[in-house]
Amino acid sequence: MKQWSINKEIFIPILLIFISVILYKAQVPYTRMAAFFPLILIILLLVLSVVYLIEIFYKKKYLDKIVVTKKQLSENKKKIYNITLILILLFLYIANISILGFVVSSLVFLIITPYLLGFRNIYILIIFSITFVLVVFLLFKIILTVPLPEGLLGLV
Repeated sequence: MKQWSINKEIFIPILLIFISVILYKAQVPYTRMAAFFPLILIILLLVLSVVYLIEIFYKKKYLDKIVVTKKQLSENKKKIYNITLILILLFLYIANISILGFVVSSLVFLIITPYLLGFRNIYILIIFSITFVLVVFLLFKIILTVPLPEGLLGLV
């Protein structure tokens, strides 16, 4: 009896195509203007997912010719570790933005993330983080008058 195994690479683009179709169907109750930008994004997601799926099938033909060294394997493990670390930090950032507020959470996130990924110039990290948070704060809070999360402490 032959066992069918799901190729892990094929699962993601098929899932994204499925999500695109569901999101496209959910656009029906919105007005034409309200649905325009999300519709562009949905179509872009669908097209890129199909391209990715075609690319997977195209690469599968040449997969046998690729030789992987131990160095490449260790680099891949490091990349997976970094992606996992970023996802955990992003989750913590999102969870703490309502507690600490936008400014404090963003400063901490923008300093810690690049540092853990190997960027060690702390002065540039601090200057970049403060500048970025200040620009976003001025743009949204002052110019566009969009409220940003202040947190439980009421900090800006």
